[in-house]
Amino acid sequence: MASFACSCSSDDDDTTPDNSLYMRVGGTTMVSDPKMAGQMIEKGRLTLRSVVDSSIMVVAADPKMTKYFPVLFAELGAGNTTGLSALSENFTDFLSGATGAKNTAYAYTGKNMKDAHDPAKNNRMTGKINSEDFDRFVGDIGTGLAKNGVTTTNNAALVNDLVALLNTTKSDIVQNPTATPNIYTRVGGTTMVADPKNAGQTIEQGRLTLRSVVDSSILVVAADPAMAPYFPVLFAELGAGNTTGLAALSKSLTDFFSSATGSTNSAYAYTGKSMKDAHDPALNNRIAQKINGTDFDKFVGDIGTGLARNGVTSANNPELVYDLVTLLNTTKSDIVQR
Repeated sequence: MASFACSCSSDDDDTTPDNSLYMRVGGTTMVSDPKMAGQMIEKGRLTLRSVVDSSIMVVAADPKMTKYFPVLFAELGAGNTTGLSALSENFTDFLSGATGAKNTAYAYTGKNMKDAHDPAKNNRMTGKINSEDFDRFVGDIGTGLAKNGVTTTNNAALVNDLVALLNTTKSDIVQNPTATPNIYTRVGGTTMVADPKNAGQTIEQGRLTLRSVVDSSILVVAADPAMAPYFPVLFAELGAGNTTGLAALSKSLTDFFSSATGSTNSAYAYTGKSMKDAHDPALNNRIAQKINGTDFDKFVGDIGTGLARNGVTSANNPELVYDLVTLLNTTKSDIVQR
């Protein structure tokens, strides 16, 4: 923490400047408090509170994080904001003290970080945090910074120092060594089940789930007028009663999802074209035109409908839906070519 503390001396005439993070985000300059008419607040405190409040909203919208705070979200659902206000105050106190504030009115007096994140000692939490979700939380704080105009583009040093500060708490906050299982495991994994499409054969449950979602999604895409211009060859085949192209597309997409979600079964490995080549009409004569961003997003929505047709929705499994959509969006820069 030494890098975040101000340089101090016992000499009364010490003029070493205070370069703490608190000073760099506004320091002790007094300004009007926009939340409390007629009251003043230190600029450093106001900046940190604004970042905290923005970050809480990011966390609230992040399915990876909401599972830890059901008490808070139940209160908010009932219109009770006292817990939210207390969290904002508490977290702002913590950051104020950790970044170098000397104002005793802003001192953090809550639980230590270890106890505050242990469900056995804090009944407002329901699970111990793993390393993956801690890193995600730090990312949410980064988004909160950006919502207040602080980014790695315009102030990389400040962002990096704040992230470094948060990471000093990681060893206390992370109390669950188990990372979230990969998506393939979460949709069934390697458990062998009967294959409903092939009598007498078995299939991994993860593969079966993904294939069912792919097949449902293809039907959604086929009925979507925005998607039809991209696949005239496939639709012409289907119109002629030829389903070989459809079967090949189903297998190829299922292979891609199996590999991308974490399957290690070599029989399910994706061996097709790269996403960029597969969606370039000059390199794939089964696609008629380059995809734009709007239609890519529509396709992702069609996949979401395919998930819902297989019982997976943002209502009953928000984390899984979020992770699958995030996975799809990693391909966007390759697929969108106009």
